[in-house]
Amino acid sequence: NYEKQNEKKNPENHIVGFFMNLFANYVRDTLNNLVLFGKATYDKLLKEVPNYKLITPTIVSERLKVRGCLARVAIQELLSKGMIKLVSKHRAQVIYTRGTEEGEGAEKEEKEGKEEIR
Repeated sequence: NYEKQNEKKNPENHIVGFFMNLFANYVRDTLNNLVLFGKATYDKLLKEVPNYKLITPTIVSERLKVRGCLARVAIQELLSKGMIKLVSKHRAQVIYTRGTEEGEGAEKEEKEGKEEIR
């Protein structure tokens, strides 16, 4: 009997019980993301995604309602077409940005100018 009274008074047990009750009714929303591209979704990918300032698989997955693996494949396709540019590649996250033609033209002019000086 004495041990049960001490268990109730132990603050660690109180904290654990508090967090168990806090998350007891927490239910995560289930996602119903697409596994394959439909015609409308693919057109939306080609039209909208290259205009995003920041492009990651997570952002593409959330905005187009597709699975993460499909988002990664779609980004690789856009990269191969030259519609987006790689900013940073890490084992956990890959970051791309829009491929602006105006910015690329300015960079080419700068490179040509440097070659003429040499």
